[in-house]
Amino acid sequence: MWIVDRIEGEFALCETEDREIKPVPLKALPAGVLEGDVLQTGPEGFWIDREETAKRREKIANRVKRLQKR
Repeated sequence: MWIVDRIEGEFALCETEDREIKPVPLKALPAGVLEGDVLQTGPEGFWIDREETAKRREKIANRVKRLQKR
């Protein structure tokens, strides 16, 4: 599992499971990839794990709500 940390120019900087940041050319990723998307890899290349991405975004939104209540 890789997570798109940010997009800079023609590269997506992705955090790996080892917490390393690796540049990946956007042309190697699925069309429409966004910051925060969870990527899985397979023989055909990368694909967006929509279910895991939604879970992570919900978790982050809940954290932000809790912090705003303070």
